[in-house]
Amino acid sequence: MAATMQSEFDNFFALEEAPEIDSFEYELLAGFGIMDSHQYREKYKNLTKKEGFGIREHMWLFILVNQVKSLDRLKDTRGMKKADFMAKYGKEAWYQKVMNFLSKQCVMYVSETKPGKMNEDKFPIVNINTCWPTMAFAAFCYRLHGEKTVNMMSDEEIQDAYLAPKNTWTVQMKNLESLQQLTKVSNELFWTKTVTKSNNPVSGAYEGRVGASEGTFNPAYYKTQSEDEYLFCSIVSGKLKTINGMKSMSEVIDIIRKFA
Repeated sequence: MAATMQSEFDNFFALEEAPEIDSFEYELLAGFGIMDSHQYREKYKNLTKKEGFGIREHMWLFILVNQVKSLDRLKDTRGMKKADFMAKYGKEAWYQKVMNFLSKQCVMYVSETKPGKMNEDKFPIVNINTCWPTMAFAAFCYRLHGEKTVNMMSDEEIQDAYLAPKNTWTVQMKNLESLQQLTKVSNELFWTKTVTKSNNPVSGAYEGRVGASEGTFNPAYYKTQSEDEYLFCSIVSGKLKTINGMKSMSEVIDIIRKFA
């Protein structure tokens, strides 16, 4: 039996050319099967297209997600203040589209979208900011101006708010010169101090640590994000307009103060 099997393999090898080891691109297997921010962006784009999103729907979605932060609270119509919000905005054209997206197309965490599971085609809203950092920046500015706190904040306080470790999307902006180093320090703090555990099924996969329970700063992952170079934005004549890369924190603070 063994001899027969061996002869079959010998015949197989005789018919097939061996793969060229030197030309095989092993780097293509790095992160194999893992969703990165670009793939999440495409997923977000496709799902929101189904709901007929325009710029107003995108902007309100980012504002709501960044302010409320909980998908259950966003979907729960019984919540405190929700009635007031619905009374003011419930008849707006964007409202139903945004709520439909949150209810039908979203889950809270990446761990809820495991392959083969019921929710694998849904979008984890914890990833919304990193799939479109320009809009995350706009939502950040809207919040500071909407709460009417920005005029009472010092430059240092605005800087601390912007560089808060939770704002991982700041790394993906088109940061030039000294600003890049500031966002890197913030990103390191997030992965080493803020993230203490993860339920993400591919946590740590970029460094061969799938299922890692503690946070670790990954230079390769940071490099990938920092090369995205999303543009900053501001409101000009009532419309969102993009702005090219910033060289310093003082330039970013100036945009934030003048945003609206």
